[in-house]
Amino acid sequence: MVSLSLPGIIDAHVHLRDPGATHKEDAYSGTVAALAGGVIAVLDMPNNAPPTVDRRTFLQKREIFRRKAVSDYGLFLGYDGRHIAPLLELGGQAAGLKLYLDETFGDLTIKEPESLARAF
Repeated sequence: MVSLSLPGIIDAHVHLRDPGATHKEDAYSGTVAALAGGVIAVLDMPNNAPPTVDRRTFLQKREIFRRKAVSDYGLFLGYDGRHIAPLLELGGQAAGLKLYLDETFGDLTIKEPESLARAF
């Protein structure tokens, strides 16, 4: 049997549901569980209620995670096909940009090719 030891794992796709659906999980409970399983950092997806697509929602979510998370974390910024300015303003602060080309929770589905092209 081969053994592999890793110093810690980064989970690059989590849904901690903070804000909006914290009865399922939140930044605290999700990062506690992550650390218990050897995950040292999480990258949270933007399809919350409200979705993380603009300055207000991104900064609100960042403040929640600053107060509640016990592991390292990053936050994805979502794109809804309408809010292009936050991509330019907050791109350097976000873990990445999440584009939804199929149905998802909230109003984040990009249906028009022109909207997708603007993100690039």
